[in-house]
Amino acid sequence: MRTSTSLLAPFTAFLLLGVSNVLAQVDERYHSTFAGCVYDDDNTNSVADVDQETSGLCAEYCAGEGYRYSAFNADGETKCQCSTNYEPGSYIATIDNQQCPENSLNVRIVSTTFYYQGCYTGTVYPEDEGYEFTTNGPINCFEECAFSSYAVWSYSASSEVYMCRCVNEDLTFGTQAPCSPSTRTIFFHNADASASGLARRNLRDRLRRAMRAEAQYCLSGLTACNVYGSEDGYECVDTSSDLEACGGCIHGEFGKSSSVQGQDCTAVGAKLGRSTCLNGHCFATACKRGLTLVDGVCE
Repeated sequence: MRTSTSLLAPFTAFLLLGVSNVLAQVDERYHSTFAGCVYDDDNTNSVADVDQETSGLCAEYCAGEGYRYSAFNADGETKCQCSTNYEPGSYIATIDNQQCPENSLNVRIVSTTFYYQGCYTGTVYPEDEGYEFTTNGPINCFEECAFSSYAVWSYSASSEVYMCRCVNEDLTFGTQAPCSPSTRTIFFHNADASASGLARRNLRDRLRRAMRAEAQYCLSGLTACNVYGSEDGYECVDTSSDLEACGGCIHGEFGKSSSVQGQDCTAVGAKLGRSTCLNGHCFATACKRGLTLVDGVCE
């Protein structure tokens, strides 16, 4: 069960106008950027209605259709696919210089202000700046690092989750290496985007605090979850049974700096329509090819 709301009072409207004026002065071109290469899991992507001949054209098409990722297979019978989610980490392909292996997918984020730097080992973070946190994919990482100079994205094979860390300066890249599940992928903002980040962050923080001070929270049994793409709205979710926010909010709990990360039960390796959320836990009744069902979990 979900209900949505959006809050806007005169004072916060004034702040929002100030934010808009600042943002209008910043010339940030949104563009597509390379995210990595993956093998198709036969579930994440949707085939484009009109096939495209290059990864760039595929990204433009998927953006126009409202998707967040494009996936291009130069060797495939159908080359262009689109998706709102990123493939699970177990499907990551090892690549060198953005050259994807045969029959793998070249994945691009269709609209972002970040640029792809490369994959590295031995990355050294500055002391006392930020921390690693779990993320659903590179786009979620970019959202959290919107006002940072760098977004460092990686996969934890031991925990089977994607990780992200936001860094502003003094990042030691390390040694560039072929991208794989054991490397860190670094994305960066150009100088103009980085220079404007502090002022925009301060204004947005003021707006967020003012709006959340007036928040009308949910009825008993429901959790106020952040709405993706909105800084002033939330939706009331029953996280004990919601299929796409099972056990917690996907984009964080409204009004809180930290919260329990929910799970998308449609992305746990189960066949389409064969997963459910019970008491805040995902349970599968049938798994995709290559996976085995063990006590409701696809392994």
